[in-house]
Amino acid sequence: MSVTRNAGAAAVAASVLAVTAAAMPAQAQTLRIASSDFSPSRGVPVSVSRQSLYAFEAYMDPITTVDGKGVANPRLALSWAVQDDRKVWRFQLRPNVTFHNGRPWNADAAVAAVEYLLSDEGKRLMASVGANTRSVAGARKVDDMTLEILTHAPDPILPNSISVLYIMDMKAFAEMGGAGPFGMKPVGTGPFQVLNWDDQQIETRKYDRSWRKAPYDAITFLNLPEMPARSQALISGQVDIALTINKESRPAVERSGGKMYAEYAPSVNALILNHPKHPAFKDKRVRQAFNHALDKRIVQELYGEDAKAGSQPAAHSVRGFQPDLKPYSFDVAKGKALMAEAGYANGFAINGEVQSGSGTVEIYEFAAQSLQKIGVTLSLNVITTADIIAKINGSRPWEGVVFGMNFGSAPIGDVMRPVNSFHSCAQPQKWICYEDMEPLRQMINTEFDSKKREAGLRELALRYHEDPPVIYLDETVVYHGHSNKISGFRSENFLISYDDIKIAK
Repeated sequence: MSVTRNAGAAAVAASVLAVTAAAMPAQAQTLRIASSDFSPSRGVPVSVSRQSLYAFEAYMDPITTVDGKGVANPRLALSWAVQDDRKVWRFQLRPNVTFHNGRPWNADAAVAAVEYLLSDEGKRLMASVGANTRSVAGARKVDDMTLEILTHAPDPILPNSISVLYIMDMKAFAEMGGAGPFGMKPVGTGPFQVLNWDDQQIETRKYDRSWRKAPYDAITFLNLPEMPARSQALISGQVDIALTINKESRPAVERSGGKMYAEYAPSVNALILNHPKHPAFKDKRVRQAFNHALDKRIVQELYGEDAKAGSQPAAHSVRGFQPDLKPYSFDVAKGKALMAEAGYANGFAINGEVQSGSGTVEIYEFAAQSLQKIGVTLSLNVITTADIIAKINGSRPWEGVVFGMNFGSAPIGDVMRPVNSFHSCAQPQKWICYEDMEPLRQMINTEFDSKKREAGLRELALRYHEDPPVIYLDETVVYHGHSNKISGFRSENFLISYDDIKIAK
């Protein structure tokens, strides 16, 4: 196994921290947050990555939001109901909400956001959001506080999937000249207004007219890609919250008076086997052998005793999870036998790409070491999250035949989010495509009868377990740290409730 790393990242992070700390001195009512990454599009809500969602929640709102049990809840809409033809959902909108520039939130603003999403420019810029809302055909105003969203086909989880669309003031977007200028100072309806967004930090202040009242004055996000830099920033008191840090930081964080918070995310980490890129991946015996080669006890060693090994596309908190499907057994002999049956008794060499700053590089490296036991040499190249995103959306080519990615159901909370958006024949690049399962996928996507839909979800999980398209690794556990000045911190489904956080004076 060989690993190529991004050199100098820790030194860069330390430099960023020094600059931002000098530029933004500690203030009693400023919440200072160390983040692992910023969205490449800055303040334009084009994706639903974990890092993006953490920031979006401070300054924007979606129409709905989804809790840690996969249930849609009110946000900019108060209630909703599907209409008789099951291709129209009617939403009653929250009144007395304004954007940061004073413009009102209403059905016109909602229609403008949906129309932009469906425009040629919106399809390019917001491809990730569009992939999660592919059923949306349009929107129309009934009255100022009533919105209808039209779908191409019946969509039983539209209230969940529309939660990926964070609402921008599209008039401000046009007036400011599009995504570039808007990304520096995005205009939303959240409790904080962005003052400046650059590569090092995001500065915000409280928006006094927000319907979500913040109990402190400002948030500053610091971009610290390396985990040790984020942990040290918290321990030294330079930040109040450090997002996504290593569990080994717990003793030092607690000695400094801080606390650790475990977020059990709706996500299953995996090494994706790009089926069209290597002939061996077309044989399920090879894919089964890969899964048998891993000793799943490593999951608890790396992420803590409560962490869980992955067994299927859905995590425990996600609709579609099947509790009786257990992780693949650690059985090297069986793995070797399966490789021999498939015609690969002598193994082969492959290369892969995995992202830095995610807290998962160690388990990718362990997987590479484990595959050697069945004759497979996997060489890993560690690249940035931005690189991975560009390769996933097709703007950059894959250099490897394996890559690190998850079955992420956030913020929709349903397993069909990753299946529809990334890991099925619906994905343009089709790194996973079971053509014979397409009728089942379509049925699940359109079935309003809950029992029939649940039966379909079970059939899908069984196929993805017994004929694994990937190497299942772990259900993601994300650790955050916060100082003893902070109370009310909570992150669920990658959504931080900033209006519940309090800072002791």
